Amino acid sequence: AAFTRTAAYVTYDTNIAIPAQANASVQETCATPAGAKFWWASTRTHKFALTSRIINSAATVVVSTDWEHPAAATFSAPNFLVFSSGLTYGCDYQNPTSTTIHSGESESTDETCMGIGYFFPAAHSAYCINNVGPL
Repeated sequence: AAFTRTAAYVTYDTNIAIPAQANASVQETCATPAGAKFWWASTRTHKFALTSRIINSAATVVVSTDWEHPAAATFSAPNFLVFSSGLTYGCDYQNPTSTTIHSGESESTDETCMGIGYFFPAAHSAYCINNVGPL
C-alpha cells in the first residue's frame, strides 16, 4: 500500500543558564523542512521548568506545565499544522538551588528545552540546534 513517510523534527536549546535562586527563560525560532506538514507536537523539559511552549507566528500550538507529562497537540486532514514563519519553542524555569543550572541530560541537576514534532512528507528526521536548522 502507498504511504507518505513521516519523521521527527527535534529542536534543542544549548544556551540554558539559569542563575542560582532565579527565574529565567529561553526561546528560539527554527525554520522547518520545506513543505512540512505536522501532525503532532509537544515539548521536553526537566524538573526546573515551569512552562514550555511551541508557537506558530503569534498562535500558541501547545503549552505544558508538567515536565513529567507534557501536553501534546495533534492535527489531522485537512488542517495539518504548517509553520508559517518557523517553529518557535521556549521554556520558563525556576532555579531554587545555589548553583547555575545549564542544559544537559540529568533530569535532577540539568535542564533542557526541546520542541518535538512529527511531519510529512519526510525523507529523514531533522534537527535544529538553538536556531540553526533544519539539519
